[in-house]
Amino acid sequence: MTSPLVPTTDVTDNGKPSPTLTVTGAVTEGVEPRCLVLTDQATGETYQPMGGGLKVGDRVTVEGHEAKGVMTTCMQGKPLRITRVVSREG
Repeated sequence: MTSPLVPTTDVTDNGKPSPTLTVTGAVTEGVEPRCLVLTDQATGETYQPMGGGLKVGDRVTVEGHEAKGVMTTCMQGKPLRITRVVSREG
């Protein structure tokens, strides 16, 4: 779950749009209730997926942007605003 104060656009610290990321991995439960974690199998980077309708056990490839300045109740991973689910097995 995310704060209602989530910005509608994602920008880097220099004010330009953040780059599109492609992440492939498995969705697991986070340590906090109702939190999901997506770990990129190529880099080992951990993300907190936002959007995309993901659920625990899904193996996915998603595209999205790192959400800067977002407050969440989850304590794991960088917030990743998903713009497209490329593939899903679950």
